[in-house]
Amino acid sequence: MINERAIKDLNEEMTFNHLPYTIRFLMFLNRMKFKFFIFGSMVALFNYWGNVLGLGASRLERVFKKYKKRLIYKYNRLELTFESAYETLYEPARMSRPSTDKLSQLFLRIDRELEHGFSR
Repeated sequence: MINERAIKDLNEEMTFNHLPYTIRFLMFLNRMKFKFFIFGSMVALFNYWGNVLGLGASRLERVFKKYKKRLIYKYNRLELTFESAYETLYEPARMSRPSTDKLSQLFLRIDRELEHGFSR
């Protein structure tokens, strides 16, 4: 007592396997066209919106870091020290103070003369 549905599936599989390769491939594409359409749409949308979403994600990350820093500063003021605070306390060990002042004035003058300063 073999199930009639199993016999029907077996006959369809035998018929399908004996078809030429090009016809089998076209039948496969016909069955899978909706999946290919969805996948292609997702790829196209990612290529189009990927940069926009990346910009939004980086903006959210900057906002999160800003508020995180504010929160840390509010409750642990001594734990958060900015780098610029350390730079103002630097006292050179080898150069004299007048030489350091002269060098810093020269640096500032050259920085103002350059188009983008020393930053580039």
